[in-house]
Amino acid sequence: MLFILALLACSYWLRSRHREFVFCAGFAIIVFRCELAIMFGLMLLISLVYGHLNLLKLISWIIVTGVISLGESFIYSVLTTLEILCVT
Repeated sequence: MLFILALLACSYWLRSRHREFVFCAGFAIIVFRCELAIMFGLMLLISLVYGHLNLLKLISWIIVTGVISLGESFIYSVLTTLEILCVT
């Protein structure tokens, strides 16, 4: 599932669909690992340097993506804990 998100994020970056790239990359980074943060961070840096992306837009997208993905991770962990408690 996360590999699909990472590939989808890469395809969005190649097609210059930066908002979708930030959303997919954010979810993949928070759920997956720091290796993706390094790779997607370099992709974002390239887009910023060449002027394909506005810094203020990027920051707003990062905040929204971070809140949604961290909230989703928190809800998932709470539901998993409740499921374990109900089974035992």
